[in-house]
Amino acid sequence: MTALRKFERLEAIGHWRAEPDAPLREVVVGFGKATLNITSLQDETLAHWALSALRRIAQDEEASLYAVDDDAEETLLITDPLMIEAIETVSAALNRPKPRRKTPVWKTLIACGLVVAIGLGVAKVPNMLRAQIASNTPPVRARALSDKLAERLGRQCETVQASRALALLSSRLYPGSAPRAIVFIEGAGPALLALPDGTFVIGRKLIERLATPEALAAEIALAETSGAGDDPMRKLLDGLDLWQVMGFLLRGWPDDQALLAALHSAPHGHNPARAAEMLRAARISTAALGIEDETPQPLALDDQSWVALQGVCDL
Repeated sequence: MTALRKFERLEAIGHWRAEPDAPLREVVVGFGKATLNITSLQDETLAHWALSALRRIAQDEEASLYAVDDDAEETLLITDPLMIEAIETVSAALNRPKPRRKTPVWKTLIACGLVVAIGLGVAKVPNMLRAQIASNTPPVRARALSDKLAERLGRQCETVQASRALALLSSRLYPGSAPRAIVFIEGAGPALLALPDGTFVIGRKLIERLATPEALAAEIALAETSGAGDDPMRKLLDGLDLWQVMGFLLRGWPDDQALLAALHSAPHGHNPARAAEMLRAARISTAALGIEDETPQPLALDDQSWVALQGVCDL
């Protein structure tokens, strides 16, 4: 085949993953006889991919992601432009349709079924990428990303009186354990947010719409018990589309607007029953959750402390 002979000795560096849970490995990718040969940098043979079965499952301006099985268990990431061109050229030549007789209906139905199966396999790829990125993000990078997002959200609000009030509330909510990091940021919006490092963010709009410290405690308990802080990096990635996730993998963080949009749209479940258990353990009223208190509870904060929290962004 002319196209294959043209690229017969072409080699490039790629990044290969043997299975979804395996680390991304730098490899040498080269053309063989109707195959794509994948070897280690020490010239150890790792895999042979049939060029006729090769398919591209994702791409952006700088890279393409390939697989040869429907579930995309094994993937190969290529950033070399010439290698990408070669793969696409040879694959197109190998898969060029040939003139044939009219296809029987039963074969058409089987083909449609295969297309659906492949489509379902490709649909798994974004979630696989998100899971891999989240599980392999070190705490230092999650913290750096959290600082970046916090800076973009706006001014951090802090006063001595508000810090004392928040410490009192945290000691009630997290008895006998290290409390969740909680900060006030003026532009955070009307909902509690969870940064990638697990920090909870409360904005001016949120604190101003809450009537009592018990309502604030309920917001924190809901976020804590409904998974908002379990894997905040994964939830942030869930708010990015496939191309933004690919960009995150290849070049680092997407643009600020995409990150902020993902942060605000990160999915959070609601588990009032578990939140109520947390409030009862802290001896705080569950009324803000719409659940009647079994016994009267003391105030979550005194009036002076609550006023300090409500006005924390006024200074």
